[in-house]
Amino acid sequence: MRSALSATGSRIVRVLFYSLLALAGLVMLWFAIQSEQPAGAVPGRPVRTVSRIQVENAAGEVRDYDLPVTLKTGEPFAMRFRVPAEDRQPADVVAVQTNYMDFTVWFDGAPIYEYQVGDRTFIKSGGYLLHFIPLRDCLTDGTIEIRATPRPPHLYAQKLNVLYVGSPAQITLDRLGNDLPVLMISLVIILFFIGMVLLYPRRRPAGRADYMMLFHMAFLGLIVTGYILLQTWTVNRLLRDHHLLVYVLEFTLLSVLPLPVLLILRQYTQGKLHRLLTWNVRLLCLNLLAQYVLSLSGIREMREMLPVTHALFGVCFIVVIVVLYDMRRQHRTPETSAVLLSVLPLLAISTAGMVVYMITGLLLTPLVLQIPFVVFLMAQAVAAMERYAQLRENAMKIQTYQQLASTDLMTGLDNRNAFNELSNEVADTHQAAWVVMMDLNNLKRVNDIHGHRVGDELITAFAQRMQQEVQALSGSRMYRVGGDEFLLYALEPQSFAMADWLAGVRNSFEDGWPEDLAVRPEFSYGAFYHAGLEPLGAAVRKADQRMYADKSVMRQADAMM
Repeated sequence: MRSALSATGSRIVRVLFYSLLALAGLVMLWFAIQSEQPAGAVPGRPVRTVSRIQVENAAGEVRDYDLPVTLKTGEPFAMRFRVPAEDRQPADVVAVQTNYMDFTVWFDGAPIYEYQVGDRTFIKSGGYLLHFIPLRDCLTDGTIEIRATPRPPHLYAQKLNVLYVGSPAQITLDRLGNDLPVLMISLVIILFFIGMVLLYPRRRPAGRADYMMLFHMAFLGLIVTGYILLQTWTVNRLLRDHHLLVYVLEFTLLSVLPLPVLLILRQYTQGKLHRLLTWNVRLLCLNLLAQYVLSLSGIREMREMLPVTHALFGVCFIVVIVVLYDMRRQHRTPETSAVLLSVLPLLAISTAGMVVYMITGLLLTPLVLQIPFVVFLMAQAVAAMERYAQLRENAMKIQTYQQLASTDLMTGLDNRNAFNELSNEVADTHQAAWVVMMDLNNLKRVNDIHGHRVGDELITAFAQRMQQEVQALSGSRMYRVGGDEFLLYALEPQSFAMADWLAGVRNSFEDGWPEDLAVRPEFSYGAFYHAGLEPLGAAVRKADQRMYADKSVMRQADAMM
């Protein structure tokens, strides 16, 4: 019990440590942003948003759009918006989040800002990049034009996000406030995954299936959370100078998204379905490896291989549906029902997110993607408590059954089954101890004269009296090994005068009994010191021989009287 409480306390301390570490990181981020207030900035000024723009395509056609929007084009285009002078301060910037494009910012026919994707870097080095474009004093009318060229040209869509006007620190703080729910939910999921990793050495074989399901679900939550965090303004702000890292992480997480679900379902399948899931797992890993090799060799980019990944997702989706249907139809158990309830909502949300992304190029709201994981964690916590209560109840029942199986119901002493367990224990430890065999005298005659009820009372009274007497011995255990046969096991040294102690106990049997006891118990005994070198049964036989020798002496003494 103490070790279990200690382990629980240790886990709580670790969770608190990681929580405080994450909180400290957020506080440090806030102070770092606050320290970046440029000269001329007005603290606390609200951030202004630009949510409506004009877009001119390569053919010269102009249309108005509300941001965010995804342009279905791979051709160069220009977008224009106006920031009135009354909405600006000298230190203000326009915050732009772009992806997969070169662009220049123009005013009055002259460029004031330029960004180009490097030829020697991955395409993603130009993706989801934050730009802080300074608003020059010359922008009297506030009209800004951004001329963009998608990279590479054959990309089919460009996502344009809401534009923000204000100081860099104020914009980031404002966006941090909007991202905070996503960051906190992400922290919960990350802590859950860390907890699963820390609990791995302590998992028990009996709970392996539950543990692996929780681990894989935590792994799935980590994948989705990581992918979402890479799209948030706050994380992009921190990683704006590490676009190659963002590129690799994003496409790695996206490529293995179905992997945890396949691993979960594989535990509950056999035969062809099990092999099919295994091959799906291998294909996902092979696809990721191929993306690494082809990207590093310069043959293809991960972005360009996205259709292959989507095709594999389609195959995985079909296989998962087939497996879930088979589990529901043929293998419906409480365990598989729990898996179905856990997997289906997450599968539905993840699938919806992928469909929306493939059709529109836009991600679902991060909270929409993350809330099912929090619901899953809560459901699993309730299920875990129910399973724990069931395990405790089963353990108590097993303990009760074991106690009944190893206890003599008449006397309350341990029985022969318990002694057999002791023999196995001694065989492993080679423990030295005294073995004493005791036998009630004249029990058959008592049964014949007074009846079996009196004989049972005689046995019970003797057992209770000896149980009290042996408490004076070190590590003593009393067993009823037969109808009128008892065994004493005591951890006294070989120098202990066991025969004298037994003789003293027998002499004290003249009084101290209940008044309604019709017959006073008498017993014979035989003691043998077991040095632990031979089986305990051999010591019992030698003690038994000495007991019968003692019984013979007592019979001769009774005959002479």
